[in-house]
Amino acid sequence: MNFRPVLNLLSDRMAALPLAIVYLTDRCNSRCVTCDYWKVGQTFLPLQTARALAPQLRQLGTRVVLLSGGEPLLHPQWAEIAEMLRGAGLDLWLLTAGLALRQHAARAADLCREITVSLDGADADTYRAIRGVDAFARVCAGVRAAVAAGATVSLRCTLQRSNYRQLPQLVTLAR
Repeated sequence: MNFRPVLNLLSDRMAALPLAIVYLTDRCNSRCVTCDYWKVGQTFLPLQTARALAPQLRQLGTRVVLLSGGEPLLHPQWAEIAEMLRGAGLDLWLLTAGLALRQHAARAADLCREITVSLDGADADTYRAIRGVDAFARVCAGVRAAVAAGATVSLRCTLQRSNYRQLPQLVTLAR
């Protein structure tokens, strides 16, 4: 049994980091009413930083890396970074808004153990009101493409005044 995670609780030093969240970029292609990344995002995680990070994560006992952002699929080298992390023996989990998922579905399914798509509306109007872009059909097509490519896909939703009444429809849509 690995006791390193327990050591995190017993001192002020980090002995283990079982899950790491790596922000590939702060750029985003959504215009969400609850977030301002799309207003200010302009950076990409440099490839050399990711290359140095992979062995450091292994040394910390990291097992899973959540690729996030902004929108991680906007990083022009996201797949190369994912390959490096996988090469270091790390499992990958992709968190995406899904707007670019259809074109990256096969590669994401190959590289990531799990894909989570943020979907904040059960219909196009609600999605557009919350996400600020008319992309409901595109996101749903990306989810279908990822599933068809063999990915394990889950959906997440931030409940708010604009969509909480749609929770039953969101569950149906996810199924």
